[in-house]
Amino acid sequence: MLNQLINLAKQQLVPSLKEKENLNDHQVNDTFGVAKSSLFEGLKDQVLTGNLNNLTNLFNGKESNSSFLSKSVLNHFIPELASKLGISQSQASSIGNMVIPFLINKFSSKETGTVNNESDLLSKFGIDSENALGGLGSK
Repeated sequence: MLNQLINLAKQQLVPSLKEKENLNDHQVNDTFGVAKSSLFEGLKDQVLTGNLNNLTNLFNGKESNSSFLSKSVLNHFIPELASKLGISQSQASSIGNMVIPFLINKFSSKETGTVNNESDLLSKFGIDSENALGGLGSK
């Protein structure tokens, strides 16, 4: 599922990242690598804080306020991207404000389908619902 979200983002955002942020091909690839790991970490944060019901509702399009997830993902994305690309926090934030809302919008769109329950959501991301903490640690 994460790969599907990243591929959707790549299809739409690569030209903007190159033009607006002056990123080269290598930096663009690194940006999406950081976005993928940051999205996973943000999802993990929500599961670990007991917010799985809101995540499930967001994924199913029943929750319109995604700020709880956006903040968590951006908290991982901005410092990691700045460090990896050697850019300022300000530029990393600008890139994050382009990439992360796009990913979360796709996360909650019909393109990614729906789930019947929280366990279904976890399994879409390769997490064993019987041992969520262990499954999260393996990603």
